[in-house]
Order: sequence, then C-alpha cells, then structure tokens
Amino acid sequence: MSTNLTLVTPQNQSQFTPEIAEALKTSRHIEFRLEAEYFSLDLESREELAAELYALTNELPDHLADVAARVAQDLQDETEDFSAWDTRSDASRRVRQIVRGLESEVRAHA
Repeated sequence: MSTNLTLVTPQNQSQFTPEIAEALKTSRHIEFRLEAEYFSLDLESREELAAELYALTNELPDHLADVAARVAQDLQDETEDFSAWDTRSDASRRVRQIVRGLESEVRAHA
C-alpha cells in the first residue's frame, strides 16, 4: 500500500496574522471614535488616539503607516480643531483608508 502525500506550501496558506487582526480592530475603533459625534475629543482623548495610531504604524505597510502617522500628528496638534466636523471627518476618512488597506491585504493573502 502506498500513500501519496500532498505538501501544502506556505504561499497557499493564509497569511492573516494576529498582528494584522489587531491592527484592523484598532483602526476600526479609531475610525468609530472619530466619526461618533458624541465622543468628545479633548486633548487627553486625542493623545490616546494618537498613541494608538503610532503603535499601529509598526504593523502597517509603509504607505499606510505614513497615513497613520499624519493623523496622529494632527491629533497631537493643539491648533487643530477636532470639535469641527470637517476636521473630524477628514481624519476619519484617512483612518478609513487604513482600514480598507488592511482589509485588502487580508483578502490578498487569503
């Protein structure tokens, strides 16, 4: 009796890592906080979100890490008025770009 073995090569296996899953979860959380009007964005909240974005940059591809870093800088900039809806929606749009980029990476590796 002979057995034929089929090897599964790494390129056929999913590359969806826990780090990407966590990055996706974090970026969705930040997007939600920016879009939800009832969440106040005082300086302390903005610093927390900026810290989360900076931590996220380690898990992102370079082009998305740049977007995250720019949003984090805006959040830390005291001259930016995050009580204005235009400012919040622009930051949210850029974070949504990160979410979509991560989602497309997950689909590409699936």
